[in-house]
Amino acid sequence: MLIGSSRSHTPLLETLAHCARTLPDFRALIIGKSKAALEPEIRKLGLAERVTFSGLVSEEEKFRLLKSARVFAMPSHCEGGGIVVGEALAAELPVVADELAPYRGVFGEFVRYVKCFDAEAFSHAVAAEVRAMRRNESYLRQLNLTDLMRSLSWAESRRHYQAVLDTMNGRWPE
Repeated sequence: MLIGSSRSHTPLLETLAHCARTLPDFRALIIGKSKAALEPEIRKLGLAERVTFSGLVSEEEKFRLLKSARVFAMPSHCEGGGIVVGEALAAELPVVADELAPYRGVFGEFVRYVKCFDAEAFSHAVAAEVRAMRRNESYLRQLNLTDLMRSLSWAESRRHYQAVLDTMNGRWPE
């Protein structure tokens, strides 16, 4: 499992503990600058042998790590655009994330959503996706990732923005 840096540690810690209890040979990698804040808690939970911290990595290394993972978990209660979620999807990696308006509006059905602040549901959703991936059953195979990636390109975003401006005909909202 691969984990993005998160501002809220409770769902993350509960997810790691749950997966360690319920999934044989479970391992997790946490990308980002979370080691100082999380490592003491990880040790207290007895998870130090199962959790690795990569720290900040290059873009090339990030995509290598994404491609080698089974699931990307993003337990965060406040996000802007969700670039890391898009990167995980571009690597054809199933994503479990909190139900946030920016995610739903951009990624739609391509993400497995969990109600915010429900750490138990989040941990169960992540474990379920890991089990599915271990059986080689990715929900993403049912969806058209190519169309999603095309719709999220900078060129498509520019075209959409220009279309909105064109429909306004110089009229700005008051």
